[in-house]
Amino acid sequence: MWRRGFVIYLLLIIIAFIGYVLVWGQISLWGRTVITNLLRIFPFGNIIIILLWGRFSINNPLVQFFYSLHFIFPFILLLLVVIHFYILHIKGSRNIFSILNNNEKIKFYNYFLVKDIFTIIYLIIFLFIVIIKPIILLDRENSIKANYIISPIHIQPEWYFLYIYAVLRSIPNKVGGVLFSFIIIILIYLLLIINFSFEFKSFWVNKIINCLVVYIFILLSWIGAKPVEYPFLAIGFIFSVRFFIILLFKIGFSYILKNILR
Repeated sequence: MWRRGFVIYLLLIIIAFIGYVLVWGQISLWGRTVITNLLRIFPFGNIIIILLWGRFSINNPLVQFFYSLHFIFPFILLLLVVIHFYILHIKGSRNIFSILNNNEKIKFYNYFLVKDIFTIIYLIIFLFIVIIKPIILLDRENSIKANYIISPIHIQPEWYFLYIYAVLRSIPNKVGGVLFSFIIIILIYLLLIINFSFEFKSFWVNKIINCLVVYIFILLSWIGAKPVEYPFLAIGFIFSVRFFIILLFKIGFSYILKNILR
């Protein structure tokens, strides 16, 4: 279930990015430029970028291509959500002990009821922002018409990309930054699919690690919104490395507790 959920999450991120760069504004233009130029780290990256752009610079062909993807991907996302709900209905949810015995499953009340209430509250806030205040979270500089000659003083993605953007820019080497960002995403994926032992879930060390992960996630999001200068680069590098170490430690410690110490 977690694997499908993570794929849905990644697809949602792609849809959010593609929709954001469709706007012909300054931040969207330079966001397209930064992200597509990351392909240069791969073999034949320059050729891939030219084929993706459709020209030797970002222009209408790339925007039209992104628009097509932005139209198609939501239908794929909807299909994945339907499949996810269908399999969840057939197999059911795991309980806190990770046991699939029908007699030990979590009851709907009060665990899932509370989660659904928070989901409804979130949807109300989401609809309020989308329908009534659609620009409340947008960068004001994106209201400026895109200009290839003048780049914004401070380019930053939307808030849901800030943590990974902080990791990406904290590594001095471009290739190293991209690879390190992918490694952290893979570690987060491993955290979701690994069936941690109940002993580790209830262990006080795991609770401290979870608190540190949330703390570093918030701090990296804050760093990602700051200018690319000292001391933010140094702080971002330090906590990016700590984020990597903590995720790796949680996976390794749980494996040792589950398979070796038993």
